[in-house]
Amino acid sequence: MAFTVILFFLERLFWVGVMGTGIYVGVRYVRATERRSGGAELDDLRTEIQQLQETVETLRSELDRVQENQDFTTRLLAERSSKKS
Repeated sequence: MAFTVILFFLERLFWVGVMGTGIYVGVRYVRATERRSGGAELDDLRTEIQQLQETVETLRSELDRVQENQDFTTRLLAERSSKKS
C-alpha cells in the first residue's frame, strides 16, 4: 500500500516536471521569437520617428516664415496709420 502511494506521488511529480519544463521552453521560445521580430519593428519605428522629426523641422521653418511675414505686415500697418494721423 505505501509503495503504491509513493509510486502515485512520484508519477504526479514526474508529470508536473514535464509540464513545467514544457511551459518554460515555450515561454523562452516565444520571447526569443519576439526579440528576433522586434528588431524589424524597431527599425520601422526609427524610420517613422525620423520622418516625424523632419516634418516638425519643416513646420518650424514655415512657422518662422509666417511669423516674419506677420511682423512685416504689422509694421507696415503701423507706419500707414502713423502717416495718416
